[in-house]
Amino acid sequence: MCKFLNFAMKSIFLVFCFWWTVSSLFMACSLMNLNSFFSVGNISVVGLFLYILDGVVIGVMLAILIKVFSDAANGESPFSMIQVRRLRKMSLALVGYAIIDFGISCNAAFLHYDGRYSAMEDPVITINFAPFIAAAVVFAFSFVFKYGVLLQEFSDETL
Repeated sequence: MCKFLNFAMKSIFLVFCFWWTVSSLFMACSLMNLNSFFSVGNISVVGLFLYILDGVVIGVMLAILIKVFSDAANGESPFSMIQVRRLRKMSLALVGYAIIDFGISCNAAFLHYDGRYSAMEDPVITINFAPFIAAAVVFAFSFVFKYGVLLQEFSDETL
């Protein structure tokens, strides 16, 4: 199962990198008004920067998952300090993703569409709490894995 998940994560990573690179290039071309073919809407420098940061953070999370499943597929114990550090890096990346997502929401709330603001009088800025909750859960799992490391060391010493 871990080999399949490792393969799936690598495939998702490749597709994501291709899609993210192409869409970033289209957004950059649209920002520079190179051709009407590349026009993807109202793009700002801040929006493009946040989009690129968002893609980098997602790429980091996918790379961490690839490493986690790669070690498991190679028969290594999941209860190691390397995995604990990876889980903590994942939780930090999720917090970073949530902050960037908030920035994207703030940026999108004030975009002009056809010379006006959005259909509402006052723009609405949404906060996505799911990445914060996921970060807390992953961070809590890191303590479970750390305890597993201690139990494994204890059982190795008693044998």
